[in-house]
Amino acid sequence: MDEPAAPAAENPYAAPESDVDTGAERKAFPELTTREVKKLRNDSHSIRSTAFLLALATGLILLGLLAGGIGAVAGASLPEFAMAGGALAFSATAATGLFLRRSWGRILGFIVGALLILTFSIATLVGLLLLVALARAKPLFGPGRLLHRELEAEWKYRRRNRIE
Repeated sequence: MDEPAAPAAENPYAAPESDVDTGAERKAFPELTTREVKKLRNDSHSIRSTAFLLALATGLILLGLLAGGIGAVAGASLPEFAMAGGALAFSATAATGLFLRRSWGRILGFIVGALLILTFSIATLVGLLLLVALARAKPLFGPGRLLHRELEAEWKYRRRNRIE
């Protein structure tokens, strides 16, 4: 009776084998070039920054209204009060839509960007930045959107490995 051959002994001095992906064939967004990934990543940063500034401005205006006290609110006419409340609600909704990257948030972002351009102050530059970022960043919004953290990871990977 033949006995089965004993398995070959493993070399204890051999280099360890790993099941970790070295990333040589990795490319999370094969349809996008590295340049497009960089642009989308930068646009994502611009949108996040603008949404933060919008939320901050909304909070400061609300805080200013509350700090003014009941007398300031009571002294305002009903149309002025309604207009201030509507502007606060609109900007808070737009900031929320931009943060959550909803498709309606992109539309509200265009409206906010256009209104910011009309202010003729530093907000004009912020509005222009927002409009440019929103115009190029359609893949960042909606149900099938690209996530910021995925873009950031892909950009870092491509930059580290010098993938063009």
